[in-house]
Amino acid sequence: MNGLAVELMQVNGGGMVQLTAAMFNSGSFDNCTSPQNLQMQIVPSIFDCDDVGTNIVTMYVTDQAGNTDFCETYVIIQDNMVVCPDPLTADVSGNITDANNGGVNGVTVSASGNGPLTNPVTTTANGSFIFSNIGLGHDYTFTPGLNLNPLNGVTTFDLVLMTRHILNMQLLDSPYKIIAADINKSGSVTTFDVVELRKLVLQINTTFPNNTSWRFVDRSHSFSNPVDPFTPAFPEYFNVNDLAYDQNNVNFVAVKIGDVNGSAATNLDGDEAEERNFTGKLDFVLDEMSLEKGTTYRVPFRASNFVNLLGYQFALQFNPEALELENIEMGALEGLSEANFGLTMLEEGIITTSWDNSKNTLQDNNTVLFTLVFKSNTNNKLSNLLQITNTATPAEAYRSSGKEMELLDVSLNFNQAETVSVDFELFQNKPNPFHETTTIGFRLPVAGPATLTVYDLSGQVLKTVSKDFAKGYNEIILNHSELGAAGVLFYQLETNSQTATRRMVRL
Repeated sequence: MNGLAVELMQVNGGGMVQLTAAMFNSGSFDNCTSPQNLQMQIVPSIFDCDDVGTNIVTMYVTDQAGNTDFCETYVIIQDNMVVCPDPLTADVSGNITDANNGGVNGVTVSASGNGPLTNPVTTTANGSFIFSNIGLGHDYTFTPGLNLNPLNGVTTFDLVLMTRHILNMQLLDSPYKIIAADINKSGSVTTFDVVELRKLVLQINTTFPNNTSWRFVDRSHSFSNPVDPFTPAFPEYFNVNDLAYDQNNVNFVAVKIGDVNGSAATNLDGDEAEERNFTGKLDFVLDEMSLEKGTTYRVPFRASNFVNLLGYQFALQFNPEALELENIEMGALEGLSEANFGLTMLEEGIITTSWDNSKNTLQDNNTVLFTLVFKSNTNNKLSNLLQITNTATPAEAYRSSGKEMELLDVSLNFNQAETVSVDFELFQNKPNPFHETTTIGFRLPVAGPATLTVYDLSGQVLKTVSKDFAKGYNEIILNHSELGAAGVLFYQLETNSQTATRRMVRL
């Protein structure tokens, strides 16, 4: 039983009451001992005039085998018959819960004002807190705060919901969700918030630069315009003027910043992972390769079953002594750029990535989504050197299924057809079109001489590069001063046995 109210009885010029566990029991049971044979105890059990107000109590229940369990609750000690002397102090208490009424543990509540100073208190597992024996007749302000574990409840799915809200495709349906989406604390939800939250997901940032992990709204506050909870500003504190008696109504709604879908754990303040229930799997298809030391390889990541995919996030783990990342090339995945990759843990051999598909674009199977370019420092198979890890970023993807969202696991699927030799290939120049410089990459099956020729539409040769190149991936950088007028140009790569031609545009 929560919130039991008990009246003090007059004893020796004061007041006292003794509680029994039976007053609080609301159905305790055991799998072996019958309810009437359970032993119960409430601690503390005796209260007097000093305890008028809200008090935390613990109920213990023991079965016939000696096994004991307990729970915390609270009792309100009242003096309606005025058997106690006039008190000089009062208690102030309240609860901090999320929008779903789940108690938030570990919130520090501070009290300030013109009365005697009191130390901050911390909420219990059910989100309750209490300031005991605060001096009467003073003004107080109570302010909660919690700035731990910013990634709690934050995933790429939150980015999906934020982007759909910004594009007016699916508006966030609660003022608390909109507050959670205001990552940079600007008083609005914009693309800048998406950028900031993605940096957190990718581990580029480990905190919110302009915000705290949690914000708190006075539960009694009524939003005049729920679609714009920032105007007027909502109260993040609770004022009590001229404290005259016990108050138990200092309640707040806790908002986890970045957690738009309400998945944050409210009873954790550490690194314990939340449970994830997958309903399927998203595979990224890679070609198996036999790598040779000193050779550069392009590793395309291809689509598999990207139907109705809303987004994904994962961290790629590799041995940094065996592989060196040289480049990330974007493929056909719409909206994918360098901002979707995190390289802050590259020295540890970890690449994080996050992508959200707000436009629900379909990618055909085997479409190259992006390509990682690695230099191999060992002789080994690719599948032995690349894997997905959950230590940095939980690997998960999201698929739309009607009005529901499916949570998918993410894995790498290596084709068994092994690429033993390096193929001859001429790649599209990057960037294209270009203004100042551009890079032309190509791959040779064997080391040897090759010639790159650049010419215009009339066939006039503008630039020629001839020299010996290494086996595998090579690059040539062209400067605008080496070429003629702007327009469409062609470049051709020629070896003793093979030729390839591509087109590029100089602005």
